[in-house]
Amino acid sequence: MVFYAITALVNAIASTILGFFVYFKNKKAKINQAFALFCLSVAVWSYGYYFWQTANNADSALFWSRALMAGAIFVPIFYFYFILRFLNKTQEKKKFLVFGYVIFFFFFLVNFTSFFVKGVRPKLGFVYWPDPGIFYHPFLLFWFFYAIYVVYLLSKGYQHSRSVKQSQIKYILLGTIVGYLGGATNYFLWYDIPIPPIGNWTTTFYLVIVAYAIIKYRLMDIRVVIKRSTIFSAIVVVITVAYTLAAFLLGWLVFGGVYTLKAQIIIGLIVALLIAIGFRPFYDWLRRTTDTFLFKGEYRPQELMADISDVLSRTLDLDVVISTLKEKIGQALRIREMKIIILEEGEIVTEEEFHSKEKEALKKIIGYFKEEKKKEVVVLEEIKRKRADKIKFEQSFLLIEAIEELKTALVVPLFLKEKLVGLFLLPSKKSGDMFTNEDIKTLEAIASQAAIAIENASLYEKMKDFSKTLQKEVKRQTKKLRDANIRLQQLDRAKSEFLSLASHQLRTPLTAVKGYISMMLEGSWGEVSEKQEHILKNVYLSNERLIKLVEDLLTVSRIESGRLKFDFK
Repeated sequence: MVFYAITALVNAIASTILGFFVYFKNKKAKINQAFALFCLSVAVWSYGYYFWQTANNADSALFWSRALMAGAIFVPIFYFYFILRFLNKTQEKKKFLVFGYVIFFFFFLVNFTSFFVKGVRPKLGFVYWPDPGIFYHPFLLFWFFYAIYVVYLLSKGYQHSRSVKQSQIKYILLGTIVGYLGGATNYFLWYDIPIPPIGNWTTTFYLVIVAYAIIKYRLMDIRVVIKRSTIFSAIVVVITVAYTLAAFLLGWLVFGGVYTLKAQIIIGLIVALLIAIGFRPFYDWLRRTTDTFLFKGEYRPQELMADISDVLSRTLDLDVVISTLKEKIGQALRIREMKIIILEEGEIVTEEEFHSKEKEALKKIIGYFKEEKKKEVVVLEEIKRKRADKIKFEQSFLLIEAIEELKTALVVPLFLKEKLVGLFLLPSKKSGDMFTNEDIKTLEAIASQAAIAIENASLYEKMKDFSKTLQKEVKRQTKKLRDANIRLQQLDRAKSEFLSLASHQLRTPLTAVKGYISMMLEGSWGEVSEKQEHILKNVYLSNERLIKLVEDLLTVSRIESGRLKFDFK
């Protein structure tokens, strides 16, 4: 049956390509390895299926039917391992996993004997269809058990998950149900039930759905490869079909179906011109279509960085810097409002509002970046997987707890050389997609620019604050000096008044003393001796000096009060 051979070949090619893409994207990741093993088992089953359907004798058909079962045997256990990795339940379900490996490896050993596949014979239009051996029956029971158990685990995981994880599980669960139901149609004819393997093609659908979920799973970030491959393949197919149809129609309409060398050259040139004109519009339409269905809301990193750089290079206003980063990054990545934490001398100076538990969580995250000297972006899902895989990561528990407390999916440190100047705290995307490697590389590039812009803006704010403080201090000191000057003037006036008053009050008794001494020296109260006269003259001279001093004080008082004017003519 040609149809079943073609679907098997499509399944084989799809599983091979997807398995290689995922594995070589991150060879060290356990989940990538698990998915690659699953794809390998599907590929072995599909290639065997194709050669079995195209076999031209019974011996060849028997060999390839056993070869395809070699892949089919390991499909459920490899897929079970992949799901355990995906749900972070490898240790929890380790016994089921080990038992599955043992039992399915046993079936693999007996696969190439008549105990598993007895032989082949015609059935329901198929020239060669296998008959089951004695061990085929328990194999089928275990096959269905692990298929149902996987669906159970995914359903349970869907109920207990939120946001991104729930969306991922939804797609994988859908692919699993469709794939296993379609694949199960291959087993009816083994027991002479007249139902053909009509669901064989669903294996490709199964892989596509799982791949779509993986596109949303950042650890297996193959979205760029998938997108480019999709666009390239579509362009090749469309150009080939368009060229063939256009050449045929032009040859038939213009040259009446006669293909001479001249006709072929003219047709080739016309078709090439038409394709050259229509290539760009078709490419843009195809890119928009893939963005809509597979890569919703995809942005252009270079344009995003250019827009942010343009604004950051033209402003020193910290508020503008922060609002620009929030707006541009939020729009590009389709996230709810991100938070930007600003640090100054290790202290949080951001205007974001946090309650006490969130502040403690934030301190733990800041401490991690400072103590560990880590400059890499921290992805919550990634460190959860590392912890589940028991990869050495000392602060994983505290860091996971802190990031979850802040309702954050991604933490981007802002380093200026070795100095941590801030953090980006990004929540999950609105679409439920995971952050891709491209997203993270873009954020790292923006972070280096943002660190410089924030530091410059902070220094500028300090300068502005210092200028304002200086102005306030100058005004305060000026007022203080003005008040002191007024007080001094008041004191000076009081002094002048005191001196004037004191001088007047002193001059009166001194004049009286002078008069009495003069009368005594003149003998108005009788004769004075020579000794007494000498003493009185000394007293008289001292009194004169006092009067002169009082006069000087009065003169100073008049000068200060402006009552005495000098004429230098």
